[in-house]
Amino acid sequence: DGEVIALSDGIDGLIETWEGDGGAGSDDGDNNTDDDFDGVDIDFNGEISDIAVGDDGVIVVTDESGMQHTYEQPTDPETGEKKAVRFTDSSGDTWIVESDGKVTKNNQNNGNNAPNDGSQQQFTIEEKIVIAVLEDFKTRMEAWLEVHGKGPLSEMEMMWAEGLPGCLPEEPKTVEGAQEYVTYLLEDKESRIPELTGKMKDSPEWETITGIGKNISDASEMTTESMGNAGEAVCPYILDEAINAAQCTRCPKPDHVGIEGEEAVTFDPDPVNVKRRGAKRWYYFEGYSQSPYYTAPESIGETGADWYVWDDYVKHVELIIESVAIASGDVALNPALHHEIIYHRQNVLEVFNSGRDISDNFKTLIAKEYSRVTKEAFNKYSGSGYLEPVYPIYEVLGLFSGKQLIKALVRFGKAFRVLKGARHLINYKYSGNVLKIFSKQGDEIAHVIDGQIKPLKFLDEGEEIAEISGQKLLKQGDEVGFKAVANTADDAVGTYTTKIKWGTREIDARPFGDKGYWGKRVSQSNKQVDAYEMKINPNNESFYVWNPQKSRYVQFENLAKDALQDGKCVVKPNNSIYRVYDKPEFLRQNILDEALDQVGAAQAKGLHVEWLVSDKVAKEHLTRFFKENNVNINVKYLAE
Repeated sequence: DGEVIALSDGIDGLIETWEGDGGAGSDDGDNNTDDDFDGVDIDFNGEISDIAVGDDGVIVVTDESGMQHTYEQPTDPETGEKKAVRFTDSSGDTWIVESDGKVTKNNQNNGNNAPNDGSQQQFTIEEKIVIAVLEDFKTRMEAWLEVHGKGPLSEMEMMWAEGLPGCLPEEPKTVEGAQEYVTYLLEDKESRIPELTGKMKDSPEWETITGIGKNISDASEMTTESMGNAGEAVCPYILDEAINAAQCTRCPKPDHVGIEGEEAVTFDPDPVNVKRRGAKRWYYFEGYSQSPYYTAPESIGETGADWYVWDDYVKHVELIIESVAIASGDVALNPALHHEIIYHRQNVLEVFNSGRDISDNFKTLIAKEYSRVTKEAFNKYSGSGYLEPVYPIYEVLGLFSGKQLIKALVRFGKAFRVLKGARHLINYKYSGNVLKIFSKQGDEIAHVIDGQIKPLKFLDEGEEIAEISGQKLLKQGDEVGFKAVANTADDAVGTYTTKIKWGTREIDARPFGDKGYWGKRVSQSNKQVDAYEMKINPNNESFYVWNPQKSRYVQFENLAKDALQDGKCVVKPNNSIYRVYDKPEFLRQNILDEALDQVGAAQAKGLHVEWLVSDKVAKEHLTRFFKENNVNINVKYLAE
């Protein structure tokens, strides 16, 4: 019978559809109420601020945040006449849309639709203000998490990045904890909002909230200034819980001596709610992965045998393995040395694994994580252009063990970072804890001590030290760098002849016909996003196209024939801004602005745009969204 269809499918706050005979929202008139209403009942998840009926007969419901939800008015299957619809929102207010389109509102307990079990709760104006702040925080945190770690941002993404609630640090785990806590509060507002406001009472922050409430009758009447003041009052209470959720600061360290490999989990002794109870995972290790990169956590004892926070221990191991990755060679740049490089890596890692200064069998204990961080470290530097050792580095590092090995690894790692781009253009020798660098002619040009490179020749800035195989070895500050003398082709990957301005950044680039510029890719701090971009363009480059309408360059991950490809890695599917129909209007507009900017640049060069998306749901949302807005972008699914 007369099913109501939500036209805006997928948007947060849509009705819960009714099922079965006599269930909530069924159209048989039997909804466990004592009134004579003969129509369809809908329980609306949220507070309704307005309902209107358009000329086309579609019901438009506006919630307290300004978001609109549309419904087709049901009809009687026999007569074809429209049926009345009654909406009941979270505060208990009811709105009735008559069959002729007339809309009437009954406040809670001012009509026959008042709940008879006392389950509905009327929020105070102060509680409504807090709810409005939390819903605003939730949207802003979702947007920030979506763009954090992406490196250079578009104007749209900059707005998201700058929209984080003021008291929250720009630290993902803390923001995730805050987002989880806010979501938790909004899932059951009737019982959890009073708990939060109870903590705030008798505080200066609460005086701010009550002061705002004296001048308004509904949260929707707040000005931008009063909304900002309310946010400042609520934010510290969210931050406190976020820090506890992210770090479990109240989780105690195990109080007994463990056995190698023993696991222990401790819990927050005073959780806000058992479902959000913080926990911390500990392992007992006989030793610690010493690293000059990172100071030891407080849990380290004099002997190194102690309880360690699992994530901290694995992080230290990862930092050491990254040094191995840098020092052992780059398969992507030297495929002919593939077997030799892999052999060096295995030998160096085995020396590291057997070091007596760390746990004897830590590799076995963290086998899964060890495999993951090793793969990620080697992939991170693959094709990066760091200096590649020619001689068997194991012959040097194999002389060390434990702490000495780690120090040697770090020294090599830092030296190779400094000499990025040199590849096989120089010779070097390691002895007496000093790495000496020579030109191909045999002249010693620099040495490295404790990871710092010291040029031996006193040269003016930019003065040439030597020309080697079409490259100039130059003095650059306190470092030695390489610069190409000339390019032999427009498409010489990794060689750049000019610079372009992308936003505030200068990008090393080379022209590609009249289409645009290939430029050095700016790596992403989020490893998942970084790996996705590298999958789209393994050459570790980006393509830049001039948009004459905006007088600026637009960046893409790749140019494949005549398709400008832009990658959209969905890190958190349920919170992704690319599931556009789950997001408010202003976020959808931001997506649209970015898309139109890209299309404008592409059309000026006779190209078209492709978005490669890692989430199938987001792909469907974007395809529909671009079609509805006449945006010529082809959206494709590309798994990570």
